[in-house]
Amino acid sequence: MKIITVQPDQRLNAVVKNFWFSSTGDSEKLAGTYRIIADGAPGMIFQHDNGHSAVLGPAGSPLPVSFVYGQGTGFCLNEIIGKPFVVGVNLQPAALKGVFSIDSFELTDKLVSTEVFFTRSLEEQLINTHDPYEIIDIFTARLLHLQQRSGFDKTIEHSVRLIGAKPAEISSGFLADKANICTRQLQRRFRQHVGVSPEHYIRIVKFQQSLLRIKNRQFRKLNDVALSMNYTDQSHFGKEFRQFTGLSPKAFAKSAQLAAPADHHTAADSLRIFKCLN
Repeated sequence: MKIITVQPDQRLNAVVKNFWFSSTGDSEKLAGTYRIIADGAPGMIFQHDNGHSAVLGPAGSPLPVSFVYGQGTGFCLNEIIGKPFVVGVNLQPAALKGVFSIDSFELTDKLVSTEVFFTRSLEEQLINTHDPYEIIDIFTARLLHLQQRSGFDKTIEHSVRLIGAKPAEISSGFLADKANICTRQLQRRFRQHVGVSPEHYIRIVKFQQSLLRIKNRQFRKLNDVALSMNYTDQSHFGKEFRQFTGLSPKAFAKSAQLAAPADHHTAADSLRIFKCLN
C-alpha cells in the first residue's frame, strides 16, 4: 500500500502530526489483512468503496466510514475489502482532550463515528468529495474551528516531547520532578490528556523506535536494538514486541525484509499499520 503524507496547515501543528491518503492508483492492491499496532497517538480515518465501509474489524463487522480512534495499547487485525479510498489524520498524542474536550482514556482501544464530534454532515460531505486534498481541506477547516475553543495542558505536552526525545532514559518520576508536581498528579493528568499512563506511553514510544530501527535495517543483530533502547534483556524486548504486534522481533524483521521497499523513517515517525504477508 503506497501512502502519501501531507503536512498540516501550520495553525494545526499542535493538533495534527500529518494527513495521509492511499494512492488512488494503488486501490486494487489494498485488499487484505492488516495488523494495527500501538503508535502512541489517536487519529481519524475516512474510508469507503462506493459509499460503503471497506474495512472490517476483528469481529468481521464493518467499521464506520469515518471514525475517530483513541490510543491503542496492543494490536488487532483488520481486513480491507474491495477497492477503497482511504484518508487519515494522524493526531498529536493529546489532541482528543485538547480539541474535543473529552478525557482521552474514554477512547483508549476504542473508536467512534466522527458524527459524535462533527455531526453526520461531515461524512456526507466527505463521501461526495473525490480529491484527497479537498478532503484534507475539509478536515482542516473543521479542526481549525474546534481548535478555537481548545485547551491543552502545557505540562503534559512538554512531558510527551521529553519522552519522544529519549524514551529509553525517561521515567514518570523524572517527568514529575521536571513539572514540579507529584508523580500521582502527573499520572492522572497524563491519562486524561494522552489516554494511557506515562509508564505505558514510554513503553509504546520505546517499542516504536525499536520497530523503526528494525524496519530501517539499523542493526547488525536484533540484540543490538534491545540494548540500544535499554531493554533489560532480549527476553524482555521480545515480550514487549509480541504484546504490541503479536510478532517476535525476528518475525517482524523477516516480514519487513520481504515487504516492498519503503521510505526511510526517522525517530519522530511511527508505524501504525502494515499488511500481513500470510
